[in-house]
Amino acid sequence: MKFGNYLKQFAVAKWRLYYMDYSYLKKSLKDLKKSSLPEEALERSFIAAVDAEVKKVNDFFMVTSQQLSARLDSFIKLVTHENFYVSSSDSLQQEIDGFVRDLVDLDAYVKVNFEGFRKIMKKHDKVTGRQGSPWFMQRLKEQPFHTNSNQFSALILKFSKCCAGCRRVIGGDELPISFDTGKGMDRAIVKSFKLFVKKEDIMKVKTELARNLPIFLYNPEGKDTKESSSIWSCYYDDNKLSVYEGKLSGKSDNISIRFRTYENSKTVRIERAISYGDKRAAGREAGVKDTIDMPHDDVFDFIQGTYTQGDYTTYLNARGVPGREQKALIDLFLEVQNYIREKNLTPVLSTKYRRTYFQNPRNKTITVSLDEDVEFIRELFHFTDDGPRWHRPASSVPEKEKADFSHAVLEIKLSLPRGVEFPAWVERILNSPHTESVENFSKFAQGCATLCYDKIHREPKWMAMLDKKNADKMKQQDIYDPDRQIAGGGFRIQSFDIEDFSDSGSLLHRRKKKEQKESSFYDSLASAFPSPSDGNGGGKSRDYGTFCCPDGQAADMKVEPKTFFANERTFIQWASFCVVIQTIGVAFVGFSSPGEGRSGAARIGGEIYLMIAFLFLLYSLYNFRSRSFRIQNQEHGNYDDFYGPFLLVLCLSVACIVNLSLSFSSS
Repeated sequence: MKFGNYLKQFAVAKWRLYYMDYSYLKKSLKDLKKSSLPEEALERSFIAAVDAEVKKVNDFFMVTSQQLSARLDSFIKLVTHENFYVSSSDSLQQEIDGFVRDLVDLDAYVKVNFEGFRKIMKKHDKVTGRQGSPWFMQRLKEQPFHTNSNQFSALILKFSKCCAGCRRVIGGDELPISFDTGKGMDRAIVKSFKLFVKKEDIMKVKTELARNLPIFLYNPEGKDTKESSSIWSCYYDDNKLSVYEGKLSGKSDNISIRFRTYENSKTVRIERAISYGDKRAAGREAGVKDTIDMPHDDVFDFIQGTYTQGDYTTYLNARGVPGREQKALIDLFLEVQNYIREKNLTPVLSTKYRRTYFQNPRNKTITVSLDEDVEFIRELFHFTDDGPRWHRPASSVPEKEKADFSHAVLEIKLSLPRGVEFPAWVERILNSPHTESVENFSKFAQGCATLCYDKIHREPKWMAMLDKKNADKMKQQDIYDPDRQIAGGGFRIQSFDIEDFSDSGSLLHRRKKKEQKESSFYDSLASAFPSPSDGNGGGKSRDYGTFCCPDGQAADMKVEPKTFFANERTFIQWASFCVVIQTIGVAFVGFSSPGEGRSGAARIGGEIYLMIAFLFLLYSLYNFRSRSFRIQNQEHGNYDDFYGPFLLVLCLSVACIVNLSLSFSSS
C-alpha cells in the first residue's frame, strides 16, 4: 500500500483536514523534476512547501494538546479535591476512557505525520540527488509535535495524575503488603517478564500502565520534568565476546560490566551483574547486581587503573558516605577495576533509549519500565587517541555503525507472596495483543547480534521471531511505486526499499548487506568458472550469493516441533536396539552353566554383549540430551551421528569374533 493511500485509510477521521498534504508535496516534487527553473530556486520552493506543512501540523498539535491539557487540569482539580466523592466509578472510568482515546489518537496523528515527512524527504533525496533527509529529520525531532517533546510528556504526566486521583477516590490505590524488607521477602516470589511492544502500540500500553501505577519521576523538582528519562549504557567485553556467549548459554557466574549514565546526571553508575545461570533458586531473580558511581571525568582513569583507591575514598568522603558503607563500596571498586584489567575488557556496545518508569513510591511490589527509541551503537574494540573517554561520542559514530530497534521493551517485575495471583491488570498486559512476551531478552545481546554479527557464532533465540515478523511485514505490504521503471522499458516493476521494512536486528537485513558487499566476488567466480549449461556460457546461472553464507556467520535455523520428536524417535530406536543386544547377552548368560568349556565361553560372550548394550545406551542418552540442548538453543552445526553406528558395528563384530574364538578353543 502506498503511503498516500495509507494516510487516507488510517487518518483519524475528525482530524483528516489537519494532516500533512502528502499528495501535494509529492506532486511538487514531480513538478520540481520537470521544471526548467534553476535548481536552487526549485529547492527553496519545495523546502518552503514542506515547512508550511510542518507548521500546519505543529499548529494543530499545539492547539489540540492545549485543549487536552486544560481538560486534564480540570479533572485533576476535581478528583483531588478533599470533599470529592462519587457513588459509582462508571463516570470516572468513562472520563478516563475519553482521555485514553484522545492520547492514542494524538500519538497516531504525530507518528503518521512524522513518517510522512520522512518519506517525502527520502523521495526528495532520490529525485534531486541531494542529501536533505539527515538535517531535516534532526530538525523535525526538535518540533513540538514530536513524541519526545515536553508538550507530550506534560500530557502523559497529567494523565497519570488523573488516574492516581481516580484510584484514590474509588479505592483502587490501596497499597498491597510490602515484601521488600524483613521476613516477608523470604516468602516472596520475584518474577520478571520482558515483552516487545510495537511502536504504534506504545501509547496504548503506556496509558494502560498509567491507569494502575503512577509514573515514577527521576527529577520531580526539576523545571523541565518529563515522564521519561534518557539513558546511555555502555557494555564492556573482550575480543571474543565471552560475556555475550555466556549470556546466551545461561552460563553460571557469568560476570558483565556496564557503565550507565542518566539524562542531566553528573555521575556515571558502574554496574557489575553476576548471573546465577541454572544454579539460581526457584522464585528468585536470575542474578545479583552491585553498583558504584563516580564523576564522568574519572571513569577513563578508573578503567586505565590510574584512578586509585585513595582517589575514590576522597570522593566518598566529599559526598558524606558513612564509613561502614565505604568499605563495601571500596571493595567493589577494586574488584571491578581489577576484573576489567585482568580480562582485558574494552567497550563493545552502547545503547541509548528513553525509559518511563511506573512504580508506587511507597511500595516496590510491582515495578514496570518501558524503554522507547532504543538505539544501538557499536563501540570500538580498542581505545583511540581522540582523548580520554570510556565510550564513543554519539556525534562521531558513522550511520552504518548505528541501528534502531523496531520495538519498545517492556519489563514487569513482581514480588508476590506464594499463592497470590498476579493483579488482573498485569494479566491483561501480559495477554494483550499489543505486547509479545520474549524470554531472557537482553539489549546487549540484541545489539551485538545486530552490529557485531561478524564476530558472533550464534544468535539469541528471539532473533528468529523478529526475522519472521519482518518477513510477514514485507509480504503484507503491497509496495508499488509508479515512479520507478526499468530503464528503456515501458513497463513498471514492483519494488521496495529494504530499509523501510527491515528491522535493524533482522537476519534478513544483515544478509542483504553481506550479499551486497560480496556480490562482486561471486560474480567474478561465476564468470571464471561458467556452468556447462552456459553457452559461453548462456543459459541460467546459479545465484551463489543467495546460498553461500559469509565466513563466520551461519545461516538461521528454523526449529519445527517435529525436530524435537525426531530426536526422541532416534533415541528410542537406539534404546530398542540396545535392549535387543541386552536380551542376547542375558540369554547367553542364563543358558550357560558354571565351569569351563562351551558354557564358560557362552557366559563370557553374554557379558560382553551386556557391556556393549549398557555403554551404547549411555551413549544414546548423551546424544539425546546434547541434541535437545542444541536444538533448544538453535545452535548451528552438524546434528548427524558420524561415529555411533560405525562403533556399534565394530563392537558387535569384535564380540562375535571373540565369542566364536572362545567356542572353538573350548571345544
